[in-house]
Amino acid sequence: MMLFTNYLTSAWRNILNHKLFSAINILGLAIGLAAVMLIALFVRDELSYDNFWTKADNIYRAHISFFIPGRDPMNAVSMPGPVIHALKKDFPQITNATRIGQSNPTLVIDGNYFLEDISLVDSDIVNMFDFNVVAGDLSAALNDNSSLVLNQTIANKYFGEKNPINQVINIDFGVFKRDYKVAAIIKDMPTNSQINIKSMISIDEEAWKDEEYMFAAWFSINAQLFFELKEGENISTISDQINDFINRNFPLLPFAGPDKKMSDLITIKSVNIKDLHLKSIGFGEYRDRGDINTVLIFSAVATLILIIASINFMNLSTARASQRAKEVSLRKVMGASRKNLIFQFLGESILLTLLGLIIALSIVELTLPIYNEILTKQLFINYASVDFIYIIILALSVGTLAGTYPAFILSSFRPVENLKANKSVETSASAKLRAVLVIFQFAVSIALFVST
Repeated sequence: MMLFTNYLTSAWRNILNHKLFSAINILGLAIGLAAVMLIALFVRDELSYDNFWTKADNIYRAHISFFIPGRDPMNAVSMPGPVIHALKKDFPQITNATRIGQSNPTLVIDGNYFLEDISLVDSDIVNMFDFNVVAGDLSAALNDNSSLVLNQTIANKYFGEKNPINQVINIDFGVFKRDYKVAAIIKDMPTNSQINIKSMISIDEEAWKDEEYMFAAWFSINAQLFFELKEGENISTISDQINDFINRNFPLLPFAGPDKKMSDLITIKSVNIKDLHLKSIGFGEYRDRGDINTVLIFSAVATLILIIASINFMNLSTARASQRAKEVSLRKVMGASRKNLIFQFLGESILLTLLGLIIALSIVELTLPIYNEILTKQLFINYASVDFIYIIILALSVGTLAGTYPAFILSSFRPVENLKANKSVETSASAKLRAVLVIFQFAVSIALFVST
């Protein structure tokens, strides 16, 4: 314990005695750590889309592609309305399925008119997704064609402090209008989801019969189709049979010709809900998609920034070797072993890193509002969660890795040679390695500048 206290005191004294050097080293590391943390927040958010659903591993969205002769392929993330009934009929592996269609009808509330996004869904949706119900009965609401579900934001927008449950809203879809009773309130959906539901009603196909293209036409795509596989079933079972499913259910197009099958003109693919944000293609999304290449590029940039910061830390520490030669020699003369010295210099490295971490966190908190505004996201660090543990692990890892090489170099000095020469006797190999690291550091920095 006394030895540890001595090391800590020595490290702190060394920082205070060399303020400029310490400031440069700590600030350089802090800026690097701050940049890495900001990028990590973005990458984590992009990779987290729709991972939070309890049944996420078994939920898929069907995508359709049309290959019409003489035209480019048309890819869509929505499906024709009747497909849901055919899927549930032909594939017993599917336990639940729902369409999610977006509509923008006119709402009439107390004689006032509003336009609002309303999702048209099937009642199975309550069995597939974990909606946080604040008030009312969600299941009953979606099994009733005259009930309406609102999220908290929409409920507060129209009813304020008044209890929205059982309030009546007249909704005009153009094709039909109907009085809907508010039967359930749900929490606003997380923003890291491709599903964007603000309010919803159950699909009443009979009410839409005058607009056949909405839910009855086989070649009109107006709603996304999600389905849930039974536990233990594999999506390949459906994928292997999908061409037969298409040929069996889709009506033959007149221009297809007698030698064509519908599976030659149409393909259907199933994409797991966790892959929708980064890996799906086609039009019809309700929220902007991300790009897996962007995530990979930013991950690589964060890694390179961390490497640059660590190399900078190592080079600055070893460059000061001559100023610490006498200290190292005297400690060895007084009986300190090389292991003791390695622990001392690693401790100093970690202490500098922790000081840099405090500054880095300050930079992150100051820049997060601007960062979120640019990215249109709601990124934050939850210090009461594992986030803080990960940050500490990152700092300790960087401090240890960046301090290992200087610690071994400084602890290898020979007292007799150093005291006699009154300076460090650095090997040519050490000098060459430092030169290589500097060249690598500047090469990476230039590459990042050019890429930007």
